[in-house]
Amino acid sequence: MIYNNSSKEFDVQSLLKIFSNYKWLIISTMLIFFISMMTYLFFKPSLYISEAIMEVKIPQEKQRSSDDPLKDIFHHSLLKVEKEIEILKTYKINKNVIQFTNLQTQFFIKKRYKYRELYKKDIPLKLTYTNVSETLINKMIKLTPNGETFKLEIQYSLQERLKSKLNNRVLFQFDNKTLFNFGEHIRTNLMEIMIEKNKTITEPIYLRFTGSMHDIYSNMVNKNLNIEQLKINTPLIKVSYVDTIPERATEYVNELLKTFLQNNINNKVKTNNSVLDFIQTQIDKTQKKFSVSEKSLEEYKIKKELLNPSLQSNITIKQLSDIEVKIFENGLKKRLINNALKMLNKGESISSIGPALVELNDKATISLVETLNQLELKENRLSQEYTEEFHELRQTRIDISNIQRKIKLNIKSLSTSIYNQERTLKKMKKSYEKSLKSLPKEETKLVNLKRDHDVYSKMFAYLLEKKAENNMLKVANISDYTIIEKAYIPSSPFKPKRGLLLTIATILGLLSGLFIAILHHKIHKKMTSIDDIQTFDGLNIYGQLPSLKKGIKGFEVLRNPNSLYNRCLKKIHRDLELLHSNKKSKIVLITSMEKQEGKSTIVINLGGILQQTQSKSILIDFNFKNPSLHNYFRLSSKQGLQPYLCGEETLENSIASTKFLNLDILPAGTPSNSFSESLHSEAKLDKLFIELKKVYDYIIIDSNSIQEASETILLMKNADLNLVVLRKNHSKRTVTTIVKDLINKYHINDTGLILNEFNIDDNCI
Repeated sequence: MIYNNSSKEFDVQSLLKIFSNYKWLIISTMLIFFISMMTYLFFKPSLYISEAIMEVKIPQEKQRSSDDPLKDIFHHSLLKVEKEIEILKTYKINKNVIQFTNLQTQFFIKKRYKYRELYKKDIPLKLTYTNVSETLINKMIKLTPNGETFKLEIQYSLQERLKSKLNNRVLFQFDNKTLFNFGEHIRTNLMEIMIEKNKTITEPIYLRFTGSMHDIYSNMVNKNLNIEQLKINTPLIKVSYVDTIPERATEYVNELLKTFLQNNINNKVKTNNSVLDFIQTQIDKTQKKFSVSEKSLEEYKIKKELLNPSLQSNITIKQLSDIEVKIFENGLKKRLINNALKMLNKGESISSIGPALVELNDKATISLVETLNQLELKENRLSQEYTEEFHELRQTRIDISNIQRKIKLNIKSLSTSIYNQERTLKKMKKSYEKSLKSLPKEETKLVNLKRDHDVYSKMFAYLLEKKAENNMLKVANISDYTIIEKAYIPSSPFKPKRGLLLTIATILGLLSGLFIAILHHKIHKKMTSIDDIQTFDGLNIYGQLPSLKKGIKGFEVLRNPNSLYNRCLKKIHRDLELLHSNKKSKIVLITSMEKQEGKSTIVINLGGILQQTQSKSILIDFNFKNPSLHNYFRLSSKQGLQPYLCGEETLENSIASTKFLNLDILPAGTPSNSFSESLHSEAKLDKLFIELKKVYDYIIIDSNSIQEASETILLMKNADLNLVVLRKNHSKRTVTTIVKDLINKYHINDTGLILNEFNIDDNCI
């Protein structure tokens, strides 16, 4: 049966066939991706993340009255979550945690070609050092034990070794013959160190110094520590730390929060002590004045035998006492303002004067300070991400400068306002003191003594009350933060996700393999399967032939009559008989587009099949470029077609018989100078074929390839059937297009294809 695939489209089925042809390429690509990912994951250490949640207590704004100048004197109005996050990230807070988790030195053992870090109880060594050179930082130092001694060796990477050779620089290395004692103080040019054993060591231990505290903080902690607000508008902070050792990650988070909370309590204690010192100083002064005034009042009463002033005098005394208290309050406020201005003039942060602003109840300035804090946080964030030329960073710094100037102006304006209030109070005081002059001299002095006594009494009682309150706060030592959820040791790593990565690698390998297969199919010019063949009406596939065993040439029909190759040839013969049964004699031309397609092998084996069917057949070798048929039959290269076409010999003498009864051969012969003109003579060719048709049922022609000789086209026009041989992985995909153009151009009839060395399907046999 002849099969035509002219309606074939590049659909899913075609893709599946392409993938089937390249299945080993696809599988190999998948395996390469999978094994590469396996290798990467084998050496990639697992990362564990430990997290904790802390609540920031944000107190509500408290009401303050003018008669309580010390109320919340050192209290910030609002605690900003962003500010606490930045504090938790600072080196000052993390320094103690770095020491606690001993990040300055790391210990490893080597198992199955990779390093495994040891931590705390698993570390068999105790290491003490006072000096380590920068040369050894982040270098693996191999410690090989030998009883109570050991030797040291620096493990340099391949890149470092190559660089040293290129730069002609010698890498430092410990003397391989030098043995150090455990517990010995080792002093070299690069380090001063002492190593002691905690337990028996039988395998090499690898040491690594990670650098100074600042280096560890910058290069390690900043990358692994993450602090963020859990949700917007909630005073909850999530602290997480990533490490290759889950115990260390957990300890780092918990120790960081512990250090932060303790630092907060210490600051509160320090602040509280400052308040107490301030109150105690005022108490000492007021108590002394109160004692003096009380004694003077009693002595005067006894001396003058006076008991109490008059009603009018008592009213005046109360009014003057109130004025004195207000003047005392203004004095405290003046002191706060003066201290704030001194701090600003010294260049200290504006946020440090926050307590004074709270006490002064200057809400406008407090609001500016809060805005300033937000801008400073923004500037810090932008400066880490962008350069000085970034527009938003420059604008933020301009805004900070403007707000700082406004805050200073507000404080100076507040100072002026308080001084004006003080002048008014002093005028009122003079007015009341003047009204006392109208009283008798003895009563006037009594009123003054009484007034001083009342003022100092009120202030002394007030200060004692404040001292008691602050003593209670000092005892309480309550932090402004609460740990909602402590960090716990994670049971499984969060990175890398090995199963997911292996799955992704396999999928990528599959997709890459498919892509390469499609790309190779598109770029590769050779035919790899029957799907590469573009057929059309008038150019059909007459049959498929399997590959012969390597090295086998000649008559397969004799060597193995029942082989697949012979069965496929017999099918081709049956099709020829059925399709051309109306012709007594048939001329069949077997050609190809290029050399080495297998034409000659097909010609001689087809001749073998024909002679078995008792069909009188002749094989003609028109392949003058590379004649070969005579070799299969062990004939002379001189006898043949050339002498006949040149008129030098008769046809009967040119034809050679073979050992087969029904099979003759007309070899190519040796071409002469006049042979080219004879070959292109249609009259001579017509005469040749007329004579042969009288004798033979089948005339099988083995010609040059189409691209090698133009006479092949002339032969195709004379043939009853032209069979173009296509060989897998040899013929180009453009062959059928070229054949189609030749058919249309030269009006060639009855042309078909034979597929050589293609996969055989059920339609073939």
